[in-house]
Amino acid sequence: EEAEAQFKRALELAPEFAPLSEDLGSALAQQRRYDEAIPLFEQAVRLDPELKNAHKKLGQALAAVGRGEEADNAFETFFEKDPDVGAVAVGAEHIRAGREDEAIECFKQALKDSPDNVDAMRFLASVYLKQEVKLGDAEALLRRCTQLAPDFGGAWIDLGRALVKRANRMEAIEAFTRATELEPRNGFAWEQLATVTGSAG
Repeated sequence: EEAEAQFKRALELAPEFAPLSEDLGSALAQQRRYDEAIPLFEQAVRLDPELKNAHKKLGQALAAVGRGEEADNAFETFFEKDPDVGAVAVGAEHIRAGREDEAIECFKQALKDSPDNVDAMRFLASVYLKQEVKLGDAEALLRRCTQLAPDFGGAWIDLGRALVKRANRMEAIEAFTRATELEPRNGFAWEQLATVTGSAG
């Protein structure tokens, strides 16, 4: 409540400063007060159309109150403002809906637009691993991903999984070990490490 009051006072002093509208909208949305948050997000994107996250937050708030078509429009604008994030986000939605072929195309497009997009690399590799196709491509993508983002624990786990599928257990142990070092509370990483260590022994 105190933060909300501070945002409101600041907004009274600087009503044309779009980030303040976004911040107050975010504070209200966290309290599920979406009907109050929506006009603030709308004001933020009207004042500054380049405020990418405000478009996303507007879409989330609209979706929460059942205004699906308007939410889609807001998300579409967000994706246009950040095409790399957009393609990956759409691909992730395809995965959740079981549309893996469509997801692959989204991730490939994201990598075409931004070859160093580590999220797209990991997602694309994960689909290949799930389908058990192009395992060599999956391994190459994940090696590249861990080179670009050496602290990306999830990528190390997936690299370990790819290496296991390609019968490279010693390197898989190294990958899972790295994952447990980065994410010591990740039970799945420890489970994978124990499994592959046992099979290697």
